[in-house]
Amino acid sequence: MKNYFYLLFALLMMSCSSDDDTAQNQFQNIETDLQEGSWEISTYTNAGENETFVFESYVFDFIDGTVIASTDLFSATGSWDYLGSDENGSTEIFQINFTGSNPEEPFDRLTENWEIVAASSISIQLVYETVDVNKSLTFTKM
Repeated sequence: MKNYFYLLFALLMMSCSSDDDTAQNQFQNIETDLQEGSWEISTYTNAGENETFVFESYVFDFIDGTVIASTDLFSATGSWDYLGSDENGSTEIFQINFTGSNPEEPFDRLTENWEIVAASSISIQLVYETVDVNKSLTFTKM
């Protein structure tokens, strides 16, 4: 009977264990998924306006913290980083920064600390919202 009690107690403790690590890092595979292949922007909206056409000819490659956006005639280099949870622990942040190498249009539109809405091995959905700005961005694997 005593062994049964210990087994029941152990099972109860395991079922009550915290899932904070899993919830907090639910998008951690984004770091490896992004580096496996080329990506395109399938959706980009700014203030409710669909501006996807601005990026329609660009292919994005994410390699070791560097993002390269290229067409047949042009390329721009920036940086990216999965920052994990924000200070409140309520959202996870993905940073894109093109200002260091090429702050010109259209890449300045992508330079933000984006909130990750959803991520899989083939699609990454991001949003950036402030009082004045409302943008959404979706990368889809090619």
